[in-house]
Amino acid sequence: MRGHEAQAKAPRLAPAQVISLALLAGTGTALAQSAATSNTEALAPASRGELPTITVTGSSGQDGSLQHPTTAGSRLDLTPLETPASVAIVPGERIRALGLNTVLEAKTLAPGITSSNGVGNGGNVLNARGFTGQNSVKQLYNGLEMFNAGGVVSFPFDPWNVDRVEALYGPASVLYGTGAIGGAVNVVPKRPDPKQSRHEVLLGLGSQGARQAAIGSTGPLGSADSGLSYRLDLSQRQADNWVDR
Repeated sequence: MRGHEAQAKAPRLAPAQVISLALLAGTGTALAQSAATSNTEALAPASRGELPTITVTGSSGQDGSLQHPTTAGSRLDLTPLETPASVAIVPGERIRALGLNTVLEAKTLAPGITSSNGVGNGGNVLNARGFTGQNSVKQLYNGLEMFNAGGVVSFPFDPWNVDRVEALYGPASVLYGTGAIGGAVNVVPKRPDPKQSRHEVLLGLGSQGARQAAIGSTGPLGSADSGLSYRLDLSQRQADNWVDR
């Protein structure tokens, strides 16, 4: 009797309620399918569409040094972009804009090139890629080596007369002979301009009575087609010392 009473007291859903639940379940499934279909349709056009074209423009160096032919890394007048080696160029305009006093300072503007001024080395020793000394880092003037047997060669050259400084990193003995395992640094002087006349003047004052004056002139001789040109550069630097008399 107790079992029958328990079964009689257990709640049972009426047939109408079961049908309504089934309808609600079916309606929920249909709504879920409808929502999924609508989301797929909403995303489908974006997935099938083409991305907008992006155009990137820019210059490869503000001073154009990457397009300027260099003689440090090859004998073919290749640009740094074409040279199969690590090459850097320091334009003369940047050297003069910074007001550097020596060519040695101008050389150290090249990335990875530092100076090593010790007693008795002439104040003209460079470091590159872990190598130090005249026989490890070649120093050139207009492509010609400043041969230094004793390591005491100085280079009293005014940056006013420099067109650019070129640096070649890594072994360079194939181009410049024995040594040069760390690299080579080439100082290229200003050259005559056979097409256009140009004149430059520089005046400067500094601390400790520093004074500087420089003039430069270049241009064609005769007609522009004659192939003759001239160049004149004069510079003077003078300064007092921090020691009296």
